[in-house]
Amino acid sequence: MSVGRHFGMVISRMMCWRCTDLKDNGLAPGPRLLNTQPNRRLRVGEQLRSPSGVWDVTRSERVREWEGRRLQQPSCVYAVTREDGHTETWRGNDMADFHLIPAEFEHITRARCNELGSMLTAAGLSWEDNGRQDTPQRLKYTVTGPCGRQWSIRPVAPIDFDPWQPSNLWHAVRAAPLHQSPVLPARTLADHIRELQP
Repeated sequence: MSVGRHFGMVISRMMCWRCTDLKDNGLAPGPRLLNTQPNRRLRVGEQLRSPSGVWDVTRSERVREWEGRRLQQPSCVYAVTREDGHTETWRGNDMADFHLIPAEFEHITRARCNELGSMLTAAGLSWEDNGRQDTPQRLKYTVTGPCGRQWSIRPVAPIDFDPWQPSNLWHAVRAAPLHQSPVLPARTLADHIRELQP
């Protein structure tokens, strides 16, 4: 929180937890107008997520006219098709609610894996991994909870990654009694396993 004076009035600024999470992960807080997409034209076949579902880019073209008016600069227009077959056409500048689903699991890094291990250890939990940090989609941790119950921890699948909450990368499953955690940051997940009663 920063506090400053402006014409004799006290002004305070606080960042919401989502903006703080974005900033802590090296991302700029604020509107995400395609910021979760590459600085290039989207390719046919890439997948996007919006509040109304998962979409495939089925057409991509540059146009000089949009909705009957001439544009000052050429713009990219995309046809996107939802899982249920519904197709819509959008101009790239208007796709603030669409976020690219990474083809590779680029959000899990060696540093993130080390952070999870540190948090599990700090929580007093014994754990081991399957040694697949170089292929994160196959990464798996086995954790023993305080009551001797076994947990399996995996990174969130790319389709479930929320670009607004970039620290939420892990989810855990306990076989008996069955329990599945929500997708959580490393520290919160370690606390969840430690504190959950049998």
